[in-house]
Amino acid sequence: MQLLKKLSFNLRNDTRTLLKHQVRQERHLFVAEGLHLNIELLNNHVIPQYVIVEAGSNSEAQALCSAWLEMGVEIFECTPRDMSVMTSTVAPQQILAVVPYLQEKEIGQHTLVLDAVSDPGNVGTIVRTAAWFGFSDVVLCRETADLYNPKTMRATAGTAFQINVVRKADTVSTLQSLKGRTIVAAVVAGGLDPSAIRNCKQLALVVGSEAHGVSPEALALCTHTVSIPGGSGVESLNAAVAAGILCYEARIPT
Repeated sequence: MQLLKKLSFNLRNDTRTLLKHQVRQERHLFVAEGLHLNIELLNNHVIPQYVIVEAGSNSEAQALCSAWLEMGVEIFECTPRDMSVMTSTVAPQQILAVVPYLQEKEIGQHTLVLDAVSDPGNVGTIVRTAAWFGFSDVVLCRETADLYNPKTMRATAGTAFQINVVRKADTVSTLQSLKGRTIVAAVVAGGLDPSAIRNCKQLALVVGSEAHGVSPEALALCTHTVSIPGGSGVESLNAAVAAGILCYEARIPT
């Protein structure tokens, strides 16, 4: 691998600012931390603006750098301390990529809508689960954690580069735009059995927060509700677990 440029103090600090939501929004850039996300970027032909790698990094990181260099991506070499300053995790990541915001596409036929699911880890896990079960999109509405939060992005395990994720959507206008298809809200009790959403070709599945559920405004626009059997004195399921069960029931056969 060719000799890499040394990371400058200014670029280090500039990259560090992308840990802040407001800065990401202003610059339309996010940080993909670690080997796995960088491999998924490469596999899905998502080209970073630039890449930063630790000096003396392992063979996997070096192979990634070689691939990025062949594609004309600028790469900078840094110290482990520099890397720790620019990333959100305690464990060293060895490599990160600064990436332009992903293109958002028109909402497809098999959509998962998140209504105020605020935990980044849950949102990232739900994106990963929806991708696994063949959903076309995940729509992030009303106070839902941002896709580009580092914790969310890590939890997607790179599936955010494979599935269409629509950010900062308005819940009501989104559901109104999906009129004509089956729109199903997950509720704690009183809804249909989840098996009712099997083999539904045009579906919008709405999942709300654990604390408050789907908002009344969204519920008013839903054609059906579903409830996951169980309880045994437990107030509610974790949002990612509930979404996983429902995505399984509504999965697209492969």
